[in-house]
Amino acid sequence: MPCLRRGRIFQPGGIGVCTGLAEQRFARNFDASTNLTSLPTGATGIYNDAGELTSSALSGTTTNYTYNGDGEQLTSTQGSTTESTATWNGAGELAIYDNSAGDMTAATYNGNGLRASTTITPSSGSAITQNTVSQIAQLIMDSTNAYIYDGGITPVEQVNL
Repeated sequence: MPCLRRGRIFQPGGIGVCTGLAEQRFARNFDASTNLTSLPTGATGIYNDAGELTSSALSGTTTNYTYNGDGEQLTSTQGSTTESTATWNGAGELAIYDNSAGDMTAATYNGNGLRASTTITPSSGSAITQNTVSQIAQLIMDSTNAYIYDGGITPVEQVNL
């Protein structure tokens, strides 16, 4: 994405230098489709026509990525080594994910499409099932309002105090 610095917009396809609050400088390169192609760390990225990252490189190590027809990432590989694999259900929700740290072997989703539970098997341990969305209504208050959540990320009701 282009950034603004002292009234000047740096366009995609060139190097843009953005200044943050602490006057830190970040040089970033973009391709003609506004995809980020390089970072100050030396990391680089290559994208397909759908804007999906297909290859990234850092310090001589290249990682390649594959996607299904819906744009959901299926694999990441370094050379002949598969780093991660993912399986998606028909609703576009992540169903299974495997990598060297552990595997997500099951996931359930609520009616809002939010992950309700996940079963993870660490590479050196037993399966852990965790509920990621509360099944109980939550109440959050600030000095002027009370917000009621029903397990989703958007309040279902707001009450002025």
